[in-house]
Amino acid sequence: MALPVAPRTGSAAESYASGRVGKTMSQSGMCLQFVRENYGVPAVYSSAISAWNNAKVRHTSRPSVGAVPVFFATPSQYKHVAFYCSNGTVITTNGAKIERWSSIDSVASGFKGAYMGWTEDLNGYQVYLGGSSGGGGAVAVDGVWGPGTTKGLQGLAGHSQDGIVSSQNSAYRAANPGLSSGSWQWVSGSAVKGSQIIAWVQGQIGVETDGIAGPDTFKALQRHYGTPQDGIISNPSQVVIEMQQAINAGRF
Repeated sequence: MALPVAPRTGSAAESYASGRVGKTMSQSGMCLQFVRENYGVPAVYSSAISAWNNAKVRHTSRPSVGAVPVFFATPSQYKHVAFYCSNGTVITTNGAKIERWSSIDSVASGFKGAYMGWTEDLNGYQVYLGGSSGGGGAVAVDGVWGPGTTKGLQGLAGHSQDGIVSSQNSAYRAANPGLSSGSWQWVSGSAVKGSQIIAWVQGQIGVETDGIAGPDTFKALQRHYGTPQDGIISNPSQVVIEMQQAINAGRF
């Protein structure tokens, strides 16, 4: 079952957290309360380590997006959680004070605790929405390239997120059942103009950026993700699954 989305995510949560810098909590040891309040989610766990252990999706890599909770294995039995921003800074409690630190490494050094990772959810709420930090929901990992996957890509690219892959050659439709007609617009002849998001994808995978997806683009996409290179998007498609997982991790 999908988790409910936090009242504040992405840029809204980051703006809220940034507005608290220089203020104080009621007492020290309130790192989890500080972070969860930025998302507007209720209290559930009593410590950062409990929130980490109960998160549904954890990453031990460094985040490539902002507005996510980051965790540290400090000497305290409760560990530490802070708020990672899109510019690479970290907003954290230090005692009762709320401060902006320069980086994950500066927090790890200052708090004498190794970086553990980041989570996509906190206290039973989705706080990271796949794609851009202000995205429109985590992408379903189902192997079908539909509107959600397209919106996720558009978020990564910084495009308007309408979920549409426009003006694609209908000659490729039948051979690629994993391309959902709910997202892909199939046309023919002079109406084939190409799509901005496909041109962006093509630029990422090193092929001609004409915005028109065909076998060469799909083979390059498969090569990018290390899946078999048959140039076909099946239903379900392994390369789409890999891409959807990457989108949910905030990367291409």
